[in-house]
Amino acid sequence: MLKLFFLATAAAGHKLALLPANEVSRTALLQDASIEPSADPDDGQITNFQSILRQLTNAVASINSPSVTPISSSTSAMESEKSTHEPEVFSLKGPSSATEAPHPLMGSLQPSPIPRRLLFNHKFNLLKASDASLDKQSKLLRDNVRHIVKLFPDLGPSDVHFWDDGDCQAGIEQLQLEESEALGLDFAREKVGMVKSDLCRLVMMYSLGGFYFDTDILPLPNLEQHLEPKATFATVIADDGKNYFQAFLAATPKHPAILESLKEFKKWYDQLNRPGQNKDLLRRKTANGNIGTALLRKAFHTWSRGTREDSVVVHTGGLAGHVSQFFVEKNDQRLKGFQGLPSRLSGKLCNYAVVDRSSKTVVMFSRIYDKVHHQLCREEVQFMHSLIQLHSHS
Repeated sequence: MLKLFFLATAAAGHKLALLPANEVSRTALLQDASIEPSADPDDGQITNFQSILRQLTNAVASINSPSVTPISSSTSAMESEKSTHEPEVFSLKGPSSATEAPHPLMGSLQPSPIPRRLLFNHKFNLLKASDASLDKQSKLLRDNVRHIVKLFPDLGPSDVHFWDDGDCQAGIEQLQLEESEALGLDFAREKVGMVKSDLCRLVMMYSLGGFYFDTDILPLPNLEQHLEPKATFATVIADDGKNYFQAFLAATPKHPAILESLKEFKKWYDQLNRPGQNKDLLRRKTANGNIGTALLRKAFHTWSRGTREDSVVVHTGGLAGHVSQFFVEKNDQRLKGFQGLPSRLSGKLCNYAVVDRSSKTVVMFSRIYDKVHHQLCREEVQFMHSLIQLHSHS
C-alpha cells in the first residue's frame, strides 16, 4: 500500500488565505468520486502503458481514505483596503505543542514539516468552470487536476487551493513584504501567462506552504513513496541542468529560499522596467523566457550558499533544520534503465519524465500537452484517463 509521507503541521490559530470570499463550497467541486474522462475518439488504446497500468492497479485500488480526525475550521474576515478580490480566511486548529503526533499512516516516521496541501493556479479556476465554458485543452487540464487530487484521498476540499489571477493579485498584496506593492503592480502588468504563474506559485508557497503542481504535469501513484519525509523544500532540476523545472514545487510556509525568489522577481522586474531596457532581449536571456525557472534556482543558490543539489541535501550550520530534495527531469533517451519508463511515440517535449535519481524510478511525466509545439502528449493523456478510471473504482 502506498505510504503517505506528509501531513499538515499548521499551528493553532494559523491563518491561511484560501478561497475567494464569493467562492462556492469546495466540497461541491470535488465530491465527484467517479470522474468522467474527456473522450477523444482519436486516442485509441496505447498499449505501451498496459504493463505499467497493471503494476499500478493494485496500488491505486488499495488507497483508502484513512480515519483521521478532521481539522476544524472557522471563518473570519481579513481586512484589506487594497483588493476586493480577497481570499477567504480559515483558522486551522492544530496541535497545541510544537511536536505533533505521527500521522496514522506514517508508522514510526516523523511528520513532514511541509503542510499537506495541494496548490494549483491558472488564469481562471478550472475546478469551478462549467463544461460549456471550457475548450478541449482546458477540460484536459481539469481532468489532470482532478487526477492529482485523487492521488491524495485523505485530503478534504479545504486542503486543495486553486488560485486564479484575482486570487494571486490579492495574495501578493497580502504578503506584507517590502516588495509586495511593486510585485502587485508588476503582476497586473504582466501579459505572459506562464510568468504570472511563476510568480503566483511563489506567493502561494510562501503564504501557505504545501505541494504545488502545474495543471499539466502528470504525477504517478508512486510519487509519495519517493518524497523525503523530512524535506522542507523540494523541486526538480530541469533537463538542461541550469534551471529548475518548477512544475513541481514543495516547501514549508515562509521558506527562506522562496522569500529569496520573490526578491529576485522584484529585482528582475526592476531591471525590466528601466528606461531604455530591451524587454524582449531580457526575457530571452532569462532562461529563454522561462523566468521563474532561472530565478528560483538563483535564489536557492543564494540562500544555500551554493549547496550542491544532491537527491537529498541535509543543510548544516546556519541552515540547520532544513532538508532539500531534488528530482531531475530527463529526456527518454537519457533514462535507459529507469523503472516505469514506457516507450513513447509523441516525441518532442512529450518525451520527458521526472525521476528519483537515488532509486532510478520515474515518478512524474513532465506534461500531458506540449504547448511549444501545440501537440497532445497522447500516451500521457491515455495513461491519465486510465488512472482516473482506476480512481473511480477504488
